[in-house]
Amino acid sequence: MNFKTTIALLALLVVGGAAVFFTRDGGASKGTTEDGNDLFGADTPEAKYVLDPQPEEDDLVRTVVERSDGSRLVFERDKKADDATRAPDWRMVEPVAAPTVSWAVGNLSRTFAKLKHRGSFEPGAGGALSAAEAGFAPPTATVTLVDAEGNEYKFEVGQKAAMSDDSYVRIAGASTIYRADRDLVREVKKEVKEYRQKRLFSFTANDATQFVLEQEGETFDFSRKAGGDWVINSPYQARGASEEIMKLVRALTSVNADEFIDDAPDDASKYGFDSPVLRCTVSTETRREIAEDEPQPSTQPVEPLFEIEKNSYTLEVGSFADMKERKRYVRLGGQPWVVTVAINSIDNLKPGPDIRDRGITGLKKADLTELTITVGQESAVIKREDGRWAGQGDLAEVDAAAIDEVLNTLVDIKAIDWVDSPQDLAGLGLDTPRAALTISASGSAAPVKLLIGGTTASGRNAYVQIDGQPTVYVVDAEQADALVVPPIALRSRAIFEPSDGTIVKLDVTRGRMHYVLEYDGENWQMIAPQGATPDDIGVREMISNLLSLRAARVVGKGEFADFNLPEPPTVTIEFEHAPPPPTTQTSQPTTQATRHVLRLGRKGAITFCKLDDQPYIFELDESVHQVMVGELIRRKLFDFTGEQITRIRIENPSQPLDFELSDGEWKYKADTTVEMSQKKMKEFATDLADMRVEQYLAYADADLTELGFDQAPVTVTITHSDGQTAELKLLLNTPAGLPRPAAIAARNSAFLLRVGDGDRLTRPLDFYVKSGAPPAQPTLPPRP
Repeated sequence: MNFKTTIALLALLVVGGAAVFFTRDGGASKGTTEDGNDLFGADTPEAKYVLDPQPEEDDLVRTVVERSDGSRLVFERDKKADDATRAPDWRMVEPVAAPTVSWAVGNLSRTFAKLKHRGSFEPGAGGALSAAEAGFAPPTATVTLVDAEGNEYKFEVGQKAAMSDDSYVRIAGASTIYRADRDLVREVKKEVKEYRQKRLFSFTANDATQFVLEQEGETFDFSRKAGGDWVINSPYQARGASEEIMKLVRALTSVNADEFIDDAPDDASKYGFDSPVLRCTVSTETRREIAEDEPQPSTQPVEPLFEIEKNSYTLEVGSFADMKERKRYVRLGGQPWVVTVAINSIDNLKPGPDIRDRGITGLKKADLTELTITVGQESAVIKREDGRWAGQGDLAEVDAAAIDEVLNTLVDIKAIDWVDSPQDLAGLGLDTPRAALTISASGSAAPVKLLIGGTTASGRNAYVQIDGQPTVYVVDAEQADALVVPPIALRSRAIFEPSDGTIVKLDVTRGRMHYVLEYDGENWQMIAPQGATPDDIGVREMISNLLSLRAARVVGKGEFADFNLPEPPTVTIEFEHAPPPPTTQTSQPTTQATRHVLRLGRKGAITFCKLDDQPYIFELDESVHQVMVGELIRRKLFDFTGEQITRIRIENPSQPLDFELSDGEWKYKADTTVEMSQKKMKEFATDLADMRVEQYLAYADADLTELGFDQAPVTVTITHSDGQTAELKLLLNTPAGLPRPAAIAARNSAFLLRVGDGDRLTRPLDFYVKSGAPPAQPTLPPRP
């Protein structure tokens, strides 16, 4: 047999098989539809529905699949929908009561409700298939649909049509067989697990009102308040970290079955449920709108009615399900069936260390309405009205910044650690608290009273407690100290704040120095010390600060001596304040000026002050202190420039220096062979000419001997181009980096040099030698 003969025989075989198929597997007569048209030709009509009319998918409430092997699948759904916008979910009733993949059951029900066919025939008629040949003896499966009115639609499924994905189907009790346009055999033979929902819970996490978790002999009980915040009822009482607890609830809704193991175990203990490693229960309350059966006509809008549906869901976790301990057995409360769940899903249900809210008061600043603060024997109440805080007496005017500091701390204070139900409050300083703050807030049933106790052993942390609660919180000591605020400290921090006008006279006493300055309407004139020139910047800064003088805090009431402050004060500033002149007057009349006295006392690194006869003592910011003790006399020491300097001699105990400008170059006179850095020498000359006073000790009446300048270790003599000299004496009794005492004997003037200026006068010769030049050799002492 050659190749062509083989091909011819195969072609005849295919044609013959097709002829038999079209003769035995057709419609009403040898491959025709019930209308007589060719079933496979170009004139094939549009497919028709098996049911006419068809039931609406949303009306179906029950679907039953009975298979030839005796197994049954039964699905049902409630008539009431969870959501008015969608149909209710399907659930499995047999062979096990369990949630389903609702769309999969819906697809099965819809397939039969809307089933289409390509044609139909009576069994055995005109050579058509018999019922047995079409697979109905017995049928592969029987599918029953039931709608909400109780109507039944029952189908018998035969076998697949040869060489296609079509299936034979008929209405139960009828003889006509339809050729459905899909593979129904595969649909009715799906395994149970293909319909079962692997997500074990379907409740909404936001509906949760209680979450109880039992593990390793310990029970965590969380409940949700009306406002949405969670509290911990057990194993201790505390405010819960709401987001962390919601993570646990959401983790429960996300638990998925890995495998369905046993639908009806005869012994649950073999899965470890006699002693579960973990058991958690969530209670929910769902608010649902109640639809009226027959709405009554009304001209007024109808308020919707609601009902609260309460449910409870429980998960039990048994033993490990595999050798690698990656899965555990799980079952639901009220259900017998057992599934496996990945271990990471179980771990997500366990509370972490941050389950407790580290916030202590749980208050919101915007809600606060009243604060009572008690420190020692002092107590005061402030209230917020129309957005403004105020009290009475000393607190009739409060400082918004001071109030904010306290309120922000109350709202933000957080626990570092906890002491649950301590036996010894005295050991924590809470038997006699340092301070007590009672806060009322809108929307809160009762005020919150916070007690501030003592510090921990290190002093870095402190103990606080909400009055009436067993838990003691450990907080940062700085946060606790910020709440131990005497009521007087909440008073307005304004010391002197005139609405307008200006200062026209200054009379400042500081140590040996006494300054008197007057304003002539355009410039400040220095009256004392006589002959001094005012420092414009220093005067301007002092005036600006006096006109808006505010304290860092209010310390208390009394005199300096009551607070162990020096008397007389360190600095006294008398000033005269005048209102603005009339518009027709250019100069400021001094007769209208009001005299004020500001006294400053220094204790350690803190400056305190009192104004006039006010009873209050204030603490000043360090920046304000620096201005108030700042120099008011022109600070520049010399009138010549660096270019005018021709010689610099420095006498000091270690290495006297003598530099002279010769032919435009600086030389070291003791050894002119030393090559000097001309750049550094020019910079040094400029620095000398620009030296500034940090503060005068005495302007023109200094007793230099009393101040120790007769024994000054450093003397600097500066010669400039007109032959004049300036001699500067320097003491070295202060560390480098601080202002150094200096004096100009010719002026009888003593002062502190600006930081750095004094240090420049003690540099060694090597600093000025040109880089790479051989070091200078010390000069030999003169022969005796």
